[in-house]
Amino acid sequence: MFVSEPTNVRKNLKSLVLRIISTIVNFFSHNKLIFAKSFFVLVMLAFSAVQFNILFFSVIEAFLILFLGCFIKKWYLLLLWGCVLLLHIIQILNVIQTGKYIEPLTLLNMHSAADIGFRNILFLFLLGGMCIFIYLFKLPKKSISLKKCFVFFVGFLIVELCCKDILPVNAAMRSVKKAYAQAFFVPKYEDGKEFLRKNVFEPKNNLWKNPSMRNNNVVLIFTEGLSSVVLSEKLTPNMYKLLKSGFNVENYYNHTAATYRGIKGQLMSGFLYLGGKKNAVTKMYEKHKAHKAETLESILRDRGYSTVFVSPHARMHYFNEFIENIGFQKVVNEEEDLSDKKLYANLTREFDKLAEKKKPFFLVTYVLGSHFGLDSPDLKYGDGTNSYLNKFYNQDFWFGKFLKEFEKSPASENTILVFTADHASYPSADFISTFASKSNLFADEMPLVIYKKGMKPQIFDAKGVNSLALAPTILNILGVSKAQNHFLGSSLFDKVERKPYEYMYVEGTNCHSLVNGSYVENRFNKDCLIAKKYYDYAG
Repeated sequence: MFVSEPTNVRKNLKSLVLRIISTIVNFFSHNKLIFAKSFFVLVMLAFSAVQFNILFFSVIEAFLILFLGCFIKKWYLLLLWGCVLLLHIIQILNVIQTGKYIEPLTLLNMHSAADIGFRNILFLFLLGGMCIFIYLFKLPKKSISLKKCFVFFVGFLIVELCCKDILPVNAAMRSVKKAYAQAFFVPKYEDGKEFLRKNVFEPKNNLWKNPSMRNNNVVLIFTEGLSSVVLSEKLTPNMYKLLKSGFNVENYYNHTAATYRGIKGQLMSGFLYLGGKKNAVTKMYEKHKAHKAETLESILRDRGYSTVFVSPHARMHYFNEFIENIGFQKVVNEEEDLSDKKLYANLTREFDKLAEKKKPFFLVTYVLGSHFGLDSPDLKYGDGTNSYLNKFYNQDFWFGKFLKEFEKSPASENTILVFTADHASYPSADFISTFASKSNLFADEMPLVIYKKGMKPQIFDAKGVNSLALAPTILNILGVSKAQNHFLGSSLFDKVERKPYEYMYVEGTNCHSLVNGSYVENRFNKDCLIAKKYYDYAG
């Protein structure tokens, strides 16, 4: 009696599977060190307050990588395994630092890595070295056939590919892919005629009724990553006082992240894909520099305003070139990055200089000290062990010093102070636990305060409108109605039917809509696609 060919195939396959299972069981019964190393990963992550699913899958992947490494001998497989191991460890380090897997923004902002502070960089390097040593220490080598080794490796890759955004290496590769697409994105630079508007707002259909602020000077402060949940009378008494003294806008959200998109995106009331990073394609970058979409700065400059930006970054930092590219007539910086103390001192000095010239001015700054990863170099809060409390407390203190000088100046009589953020705070595990934040997305309610000396305090409910509204709102207050623009947002005081993207958070290819105070992913919504079409106009 003859056995059919399909039966033989099934028997051989069953035999191979049983041998593989037997090899795995026998291997782990004699190699308890792999369990110990996986437990080390578990302990590291457990002390970092990460989400359970990230902790669980990181440990599982560590287990699989260590197991696979015991059987690989061929140099090309070892090289591939080494790359997988390196990606895995980088992800583990990022999880320890932020509580999350690496995001495209992290990769795009590598040129600004120093912003997280030297101590954090040194800590990550040392911890990474220790992880590599522990993973490779006494890693046993088992003699198996190349065929079985190949089966193990293919099986591992299949598991990685199937576990979309769940296992660390898979999540890292997807972030690399998204970051690459954004870094090398070449806009079409269309004329944007579908976004063209001849007026900023309609005076006859407008809620703002304070003519005393027309044609005033403007001081605009972008604080680094500041969610409204941070502000309190105890931690940030000066900012809190400003909320109670000025025109305080509540339920106001950031429309994008991070800093480059946040600052330029608010000044031009639009969405940006490039994020400010200098593109590797030089010709495209030069074309991007030459393409000038209207911004709050350009509209005010055309009306005779002096436009000055006080930068926190060292003279050679790319951020300064980015600001010059927006069009500011003067960018103030120094040889080294500035602490909040020095930055506010520079802002006060520039304010006094501009006030002496008797010409309207638009003075802007970006306050770096509350950047993710940094701690206060000056003042500490309480026992000084919580870097988040330290840096927000420190920034508030020096803001208070500036505010006192501002109010003493005669120029404050015809100057509007606008206080806001480049975007909401980055929702790391430590931030969420410190401030009991409910947001797990890089989008949240953030402050917007419009202040003028002697004004009557008022609270205004933005009802979820995002920061696309900043530029048209400031122009509305100044009385600048007739100005060609390609703004996506409308003034907070316009009685208009708002577009759905005025309630959206768009970051690269990610798109979320604000629904009843919570964000819902809405990647292929038609309004999201319209917002992304703006990329081909603005870059």
